[in-house]
Amino acid sequence: MDIDIIGVVHHKGEIETFGQNGFQKATVTMMTVEQNPQYYPVELWQHNTDLLDDLEEGKNYKIRCGLRGRIGETQNGSRAFLSLVGWKVTPL
Repeated sequence: MDIDIIGVVHHKGEIETFGQNGFQKATVTMMTVEQNPQYYPVELWQHNTDLLDDLEEGKNYKIRCGLRGRIGETQNGSRAFLSLVGWKVTPL
């Protein structure tokens, strides 16, 4: 399922590399522009980390995201996790 997150780039994270395969990920925190702003962490994976170059903190964008869900194990048993994974950036 794809959704659009529209708002201001609140924070651009650094590119991190994980594991032996060199998986790359960066997180961009988007803030909606409304009476009660909401903050959404959008992950950029692998080659989409290049989208960081197109983003500037404090500027308005629409980021097209896919919803990614998985089950993970915690100390208290299984838990569902949800991620917003961005793949297209449009300046507004």
